[in-house]
Amino acid sequence: MRMKLAVKGLESFKKKLENLKQLQGFEAELDSSAQAVASAAVENLDQMVSEKSSGKLASSLTVTSDGQGFSRIISTKLKYAAFVEFGTVRTPPRPWLGSALAAEKSAIKKSLGNLLLTNATSKTGR
Repeated sequence: MRMKLAVKGLESFKKKLENLKQLQGFEAELDSSAQAVASAAVENLDQMVSEKSSGKLASSLTVTSDGQGFSRIISTKLKYAAFVEFGTVRTPPRPWLGSALAAEKSAIKKSLGNLLLTNATSKTGR
């Protein structure tokens, strides 16, 4: 048995994404936004975790690209980072990364929106 799943309009959508990727300043804005989230996460760690844990976890954060240019990944290889974020049976959750993203979300939307608006008006002359 074989089943085919097709998404209509996907090629058009891909072309629009490529146009978005080529916007002047798009990559830099994503980098800046991801760094802002990482910085907010470090501040959260400083406020809620012991200094020893906070420093090690904070310095382990990395910001990387997804390889396609459409997103950034903020991560750590420290296994206990998830235990701090989500808690364990014995410790309550202390969301340091999720709350950083939530705090920066509106600023990210605004900066990317301004970038789109700036690029749109510079291309149309309006």
